[in-house]
Amino acid sequence: MIKITPIPALDSNYFWVIRPDPTAPSVYVVDPGAAAPVTDYLQQHQLQLGALLITHRHNDHTGGINALLERWPVSVYGPDSPQIPQITHILQDGDQLNLGQLHFEIIGLPGHTREHIAYYLPTSSEQSTNLPPSALKDPVIFCGDALFAAGCGRMFDGPAEVMWASLMKLAALPDNT
Repeated sequence: MIKITPIPALDSNYFWVIRPDPTAPSVYVVDPGAAAPVTDYLQQHQLQLGALLITHRHNDHTGGINALLERWPVSVYGPDSPQIPQITHILQDGDQLNLGQLHFEIIGLPGHTREHIAYYLPTSSEQSTNLPPSALKDPVIFCGDALFAAGCGRMFDGPAEVMWASLMKLAALPDNT
């Protein structure tokens, strides 16, 4: 059973810890804007960093990468951006990322930034491949600053139409996402 845990950090951010197997210590972390909260969480729960997943270039989503890589030299997945030189595996809209039993669909969401991506984890019944079941009740999306509970991220790159198209991609996902 997959466990997803938010780590509150900075002023108003969350970093996400994805633990695909509760019997194994390896986890994936989404958008580590600072290393200390992630390191503290991993140490407290006796976990090991397996990979980093990055949605976009802003420091509150990338600021902890270097310090985490010093301790855990892992793969860093994310968008094609010269401002994130630590990316080891570039992802773009339409790509798929398989990390063990997890099968992410990558959704390009330009608007907040031009390179912004999201990691969509559908339920096993939505997956068109023969991957093992993800044990998710509902699909999950890690969308960085493309969407908040009460709005969306400010537009830094491109016109409003680009952001609107990205928001429509999110609106097209199943309601229980």
